[in-house]
Amino acid sequence: MAISKRSNNKKTDNDDEPSQPVTWFEKMNQALDNLSENRTSTREENLETIVNLFSCHHVSSHIENRLEEILGLLKKSTSKHGSVKEACLAAKATALTFVNLDDISEGDGDDLYRRILPTLRNSIKDSEEVEIKMNCLQTLALITYTSASEIDIRLVRDYVFDFIETDGADFNVDGLSTNEKDSLMTEALKSYGILFSASFSEGLVDFNVLWDEVEKVMPVHEMLLESSDKDIRIAAGENIALIFEIVHIFTSTDENGEEYSEDEDEVEKPEYDNMYELVRTLKDLSVESSKRRAKSDRAEQKSVFRDIVKSVEENIKPVEELKIGGKIILFRGWGKILILNAFRRVLGQGLQHHLKTNMMLKQIFHYSIGYSRQAIDSDDSGEDEEILSNGEVTPGFTAVEYEKRRSNLMSTLPEDSVVVCLGYGTRYMTNNIFYPFHQNTDFWYLCGFNEPDSALILEKDKSKRGYKQTMFVPPKNAHAELWDGPRTGIQGAKEIFGADEAYESTKFTAYLKHIIGSYKNIFMDSPEKMPTLLSDESAKLIQTGLKIQSILPLSKKVQELRMIKSPSEIEAMKKSGLISAKAFVEAMKWTKPGLTEAQLWAKFDYETRMRGSSMLAYVPVIAGGPNALSLHYVRNDMELKDNDLVLVDCGGEYNGYASDITRTWPVNGRFSDAQKELYQAVLNVNKKCIKLCTESSNLSLHGIHSESVRFMKEELEEIGFNATGWDLERILYPHHVGHYLGLDVHDLHGLDRSRKLKQNMVITIEPGIYVPYDDKFPSKYQGIGIRIEDNVVIGKEEPYVLTSNTPKEVVDIEFCCNNH
Repeated sequence: MAISKRSNNKKTDNDDEPSQPVTWFEKMNQALDNLSENRTSTREENLETIVNLFSCHHVSSHIENRLEEILGLLKKSTSKHGSVKEACLAAKATALTFVNLDDISEGDGDDLYRRILPTLRNSIKDSEEVEIKMNCLQTLALITYTSASEIDIRLVRDYVFDFIETDGADFNVDGLSTNEKDSLMTEALKSYGILFSASFSEGLVDFNVLWDEVEKVMPVHEMLLESSDKDIRIAAGENIALIFEIVHIFTSTDENGEEYSEDEDEVEKPEYDNMYELVRTLKDLSVESSKRRAKSDRAEQKSVFRDIVKSVEENIKPVEELKIGGKIILFRGWGKILILNAFRRVLGQGLQHHLKTNMMLKQIFHYSIGYSRQAIDSDDSGEDEEILSNGEVTPGFTAVEYEKRRSNLMSTLPEDSVVVCLGYGTRYMTNNIFYPFHQNTDFWYLCGFNEPDSALILEKDKSKRGYKQTMFVPPKNAHAELWDGPRTGIQGAKEIFGADEAYESTKFTAYLKHIIGSYKNIFMDSPEKMPTLLSDESAKLIQTGLKIQSILPLSKKVQELRMIKSPSEIEAMKKSGLISAKAFVEAMKWTKPGLTEAQLWAKFDYETRMRGSSMLAYVPVIAGGPNALSLHYVRNDMELKDNDLVLVDCGGEYNGYASDITRTWPVNGRFSDAQKELYQAVLNVNKKCIKLCTESSNLSLHGIHSESVRFMKEELEEIGFNATGWDLERILYPHHVGHYLGLDVHDLHGLDRSRKLKQNMVITIEPGIYVPYDDKFPSKYQGIGIRIEDNVVIGKEEPYVLTSNTPKEVVDIEFCCNNH
């Protein structure tokens, strides 16, 4: 948005033009400029403005150049405040600043966090005002959750628990009243729950680490269930429910519903020693009717503790509904609800706006505003209810977006043009046994129709819409639908998919004859891939038409549009990457000598589907040991052997969009020295190349590849290789560093890789090294194949890695492999 410069000229009596309204962006900058004013009341007024604007608007891109300045001023207002109100507002503004940092790099976020951390801790410990302590504690917990490293999360978690365990003995609480101390304890318990969730909710840590924490904190929480303060009892109870919910993530259920350890029942998960007494206490609180407590307090306590008992005894998760723009989002589980409430307390009325626009919240809750009722589960199972919301044609994509795509296409074509886009037909494995259907992605991109034997015709005209849309679809047919499932039909093509006219697929040939004779420019791809839609007669008709006039290729026109991804597309690809990342984690945990490549394939397929993926995006490479020397090894039928690596190139598909990830890890869970050295060399190249994935780098995919070859040569020389250019690019690293990614795994096949990368293009970065059994290469590396592949959104100045949740550091991989 362009912001005009503010004029310094005073308005005179001759100035007749009305003054322009001040935009929220200008108000924000004015408030930030005035934070250094000497008067306390002025600073308070401007802090209130900042809090209101930061909560009601997603300001990330507007403050990124002033972050250090903003946090410096907020630190000053928090620690050297002129009033309690100023300090509290500054603490809240700090939390809102971090909530708005959804597109900052991880390293920068961590650095900013560590700058503000001492100020918050000092205020919590030293301030004599309970309001300051509570606001700083709330801010500390939330920004630690959003921005801190694993180590910092643990340290702050211990810091907050120290307060709970000692009743604030070392936190300057002697001057507080009993009610103030109770309020502060409630805030500390809520903060601890947030930090416990941050530490353990992903289920990636060693179970023993979790259990040590459980045994440390549970006695204190049980004691607080006896508190005379209702809010403390509830906060302690909710934390207990959260703890047992997360403990359950580390177990799974067999076919009879019995819990068992994922490690082949060899190690039993311990049980909490005081479980009987705990459950009895929780049940007592769920039915308490003491007249000594206010009636409203008793009702609230009963309601909450009934849910807590269900969670602890039966692992039944509570559900909270939130309506956002006509859509219902379901937040299931104590973890999700607790974090949602933390954001709600900071954002207030701005929560819904940030849930719609803030990528940080979308990543935390793993949702897209796309389903009328979408489940946000505490274990991120991905089992969303695919019910379309108003305006959507396919999950996550509205009719408006499809209309815009078609309009953009038609606007690029000359007058007297028509587009003929054919969907795929059913493909058969043998006789009448068919493959799973997958639509022509250009056809899908333009209309989202996902039934075989369909066609889309767009005729450019002078109407307001700019074109006429005609579709040919399988008609409604009771007998066919009995066998193959429901069809959209002709009326549905008009009402749902925006067709001006729609006909049965059998009418397509006659309409095509009319098209060939009526338009000068016919954009259409070869019909060879759609044999069931076009009869031999139709194919001959097109060939005849080619002799009369030129039929122009359609795919390049569509792929030019597909190159730059929309926010909805990036959101789908983020979810696809997240699902596949979790599948990789589970596959790493599960790998051991003696498994087969086929079993690992099945494990990955299972994990992606269970989390919401419709299918694998391509036939995976599961290559154990020297099989990894074959770049597209897809037999996947050998046994995984001790001391070997396994290279897995696999990705799920979500809402039509592919992920394409490769990781290499040790079958026995530990890299040998040689494997680690070679792996680290490839990883260094991977990370260096990802840093180049920006528009400001002014590089193409070919340009990044050239850099990757140089990086690889340097890394290999460091570990003893003396490879020639031929050896490097034809033997050791013979493939390209990456390709475009989107609806197709190898997206935009009609576009070359020499064009400069632009913001919101999505590519893969996948350097690899494959050392054959050849004496010209160091013997200790022979027979090892390693590839590390990530999916990256091109940014203006910083790349965004869609697959960052997939472990790739040596220490992280070994951690996953050895924590079942």
